[in-house]
Amino acid sequence: MASGKNMGIGHTAEACTLDVEPAEVTVDGMSVIIYDTPGFDDTEGRDAEIFTKISKYLASSNARDRLLNGVIFMQQITEVRVPASERNRTRLFKEIVGAENYNQVAIVSTMWNQVNKDFGEKNEKNRAGDENVWGDMMGRGAQVFRFQNDAESALAIVRHFLNSRTFPHARMKLQKELSLHNGHLNQTSACKELESILGARLKELEIQVELVGETEGLRAAIEKMKGWLSRLKTVITVHSKKC
Repeated sequence: MASGKNMGIGHTAEACTLDVEPAEVTVDGMSVIIYDTPGFDDTEGRDAEIFTKISKYLASSNARDRLLNGVIFMQQITEVRVPASERNRTRLFKEIVGAENYNQVAIVSTMWNQVNKDFGEKNEKNRAGDENVWGDMMGRGAQVFRFQNDAESALAIVRHFLNSRTFPHARMKLQKELSLHNGHLNQTSACKELESILGARLKELEIQVELVGETEGLRAAIEKMKGWLSRLKTVITVHSKKC
């Protein structure tokens, strides 16, 4: 992420952390900074909070010219069909990164210890063959890796970035748009995508009210979702950078 031997690698999709947390490690004598981010797809609507935190980190790093050399996108391989929730977070990820940076993405499939190899490979193939999931990213240079819950497979992912001379510092699409729109989060493509996702969830809740009547639980869920949507009107402090 920094100049010289330091490299930052972003990670999203599956994370239990609640903040953007850096971890510095040494691999083959090189200093690597890995930024662990919260994962999307929270059923309570916390995606808005998570997205805002990631946006603030990207805006801050952009202002300091501390840009990423690569991004790790992690996805469980335990389901044959691609559920709507997975499609949603994949679209959101793409809007954050930008198609011009797909060649700096490592797609990492996980949970191989919970499936047999043939089943996992079928699921992996389904995603690779779908332009709306992994296909378009792979077509622009994204590489697929399998995380086997061991150090060897983790190091292979990091070395992919260390061993390549084709990964300059990249400015994410979200970083460019935040600068362009003076920090107005809801004017970015990624935010509009998330608003669409959360808006659809809100509509589902409102339909439930129409079908079964308003309950205390549904009313609370609707108010909470509206609250998350309002958070997307956040204005983030940015410093102009050339796109």
